[in-house]
Amino acid sequence: MEGIRFENTRFDPDLIAFHGIAQQMARSVGDAADLSIEKKLAQVQVPVLDV
Repeated sequence: MEGIRFENTRFDPDLIAFHGIAQQMARSVGDAADLSIEKKLAQVQVPVLDV
């Protein structure tokens, strides 16, 4: 497989300063947050729509 070159063009959120703030915000409301209701009850099921 000579001649094959791979270049990762995916966005790396760790390269921007806002990522740390966004992680803190997500922790405050995400699945690791302290909830006043049962975690199973709080899970959101998002339907997938075929467009």
